[in-house]
Amino acid sequence: MIITVLWTVVVLIVMVAILGRKSRLDMKVSAARMEGARCKWACRAGIEKAMAVLKTDETENDSLIDLWSSNEEDFNDVPLNRCWFNVRVIDEASKLNINTATREQLLGLPYMVEEIADAIIDWRDEDDVPGTVGVESG
Repeated sequence: MIITVLWTVVVLIVMVAILGRKSRLDMKVSAARMEGARCKWACRAGIEKAMAVLKTDETENDSLIDLWSSNEEDFNDVPLNRCWFNVRVIDEASKLNINTATREQLLGLPYMVEEIADAIIDWRDEDDVPGTVGVESG
């Protein structure tokens, strides 16, 4: 009789240990999901903040001195509910289109050399005749 009771106690202790471990694991998974959701909404808040700043931009032309371009205090390492967000607003219209850029515009790029600029221009032209330092498809 006592051996049956001891075996029952051992089995119950093992079951409690397994259940306790599973509960701790479930709590860690839940905490990670909550942290992920909190950080997701912090990211969304950063996007909304950037959109709000862009809506207040009343200048007709964009430049690097506009509030949306040089606003590091409001856009970098902003704490929100134990998360932080960084936002960077980039004027896509000010980027150089390599398919339509002139040779002078290409040479104005940092670290651009004449051979590369000529090769880019030669690559996108209509003929298959390579230029002096250019290349063609094929």
